[in-house]
Amino acid sequence: GEMAPREKAMVVFGGTGNQGSCVLKHFHAAETPNVTCVTRNPADARAQQMATVFTRVEMAVGDFEDPAGMEGILKDASRDGARDVFVFLISTPCLASTGFAFDAANEEKTAKALIDVAKSAGVKHVTFSSATSCGKDNAPSSHKAKAAIEEHLKASGLPWTILRPAAFFEIAARLYPVSQGVVSGVCRGDVKQQWVSLDDLGAAAVNVMLSSDKFSKQTLDIVGDHISGNEMAEKLGRLRKEAFIYKVSWVWRVVMMYMAAAVYEQGVTFQEKYGGSDGDLKVFEKMAANFPEAFQRKVVMTYERFCKRYNLVGRTLPPASDGGRNVVIAGGVLGAVVAGGVTFLPPSVLDEIKRRWAFYGLVLLVFAGLLLRLITALRK
Repeated sequence: GEMAPREKAMVVFGGTGNQGSCVLKHFHAAETPNVTCVTRNPADARAQQMATVFTRVEMAVGDFEDPAGMEGILKDASRDGARDVFVFLISTPCLASTGFAFDAANEEKTAKALIDVAKSAGVKHVTFSSATSCGKDNAPSSHKAKAAIEEHLKASGLPWTILRPAAFFEIAARLYPVSQGVVSGVCRGDVKQQWVSLDDLGAAAVNVMLSSDKFSKQTLDIVGDHISGNEMAEKLGRLRKEAFIYKVSWVWRVVMMYMAAAVYEQGVTFQEKYGGSDGDLKVFEKMAANFPEAFQRKVVMTYERFCKRYNLVGRTLPPASDGGRNVVIAGGVLGAVVAGGVTFLPPSVLDEIKRRWAFYGLVLLVFAGLLLRLITALRK
């Protein structure tokens, strides 16, 4: 008789991150067995939460920059070759060895090493999450790194599928929260950008990994909407039956320009000067129409659907901030904090801050954002 089909194992690199957690969510919905979540820090609150929520998922400790450790995880998942292993791979320019500073060259080197590890471990298929339009001549440095990683994967001999998601709605919503009557962002209001939901990226990845033969050797754009800031304000206004306008968040824009040039290149220059991404929206629409029943939907998350799903329509929104004066006050407080740190902290602590300047700079930015909100609330 025919041989029984081999058991499958799914390994999600970066499983507690923005993308990986949405992949795990859809494996959970599909009741997929033998799923491993690879995380750098299992003691992290998010890792603990996921281990509790996704009870079928096995947690494994691994670091993107430790290929030997990752190979061990892949071999464990295969149960010494008894199972076929399918991998979800992301790449990131912010890694521990550079203090989480933005480094596209390190992103490329690390992801290529992981692909080599997957090859030597006998992985059955790799689904790589890249970025829309990463092959364009004027693409940002991190996108170009992803294009080079794509080519390495294609040349590896491994069966592969490449997903190219656009910018994520959820991340923008965290950075630039909607307030009363105002939608904000870092680009001009008339600039159309391509967007997708993290939830949709997770659904697409699981859909591919469960039917890898169907999607093998395909590069798929994962785009949910193509919309400008002005159009977002108009659509949200219509949903809430209130007037909304779009405003450029000049604070974030200036901070990015001077403190995170690579992020500015990706979020502003590429969009405004070079037209941004030009992924094909129809590719993902077609895939979504054939989603498994377990996903409980067959449509793409447009901006309007995102607003409804994440309760931007029904709930009370925070008041819009009195930008200029609040920024001056927050800047004064931050300046005092920095000056006090330089004056009173011991040299060993200052050296650690210099080594991981990107991480501590981000902490300072988050603190600045919270401070701005507090000042805004107190001055109402």
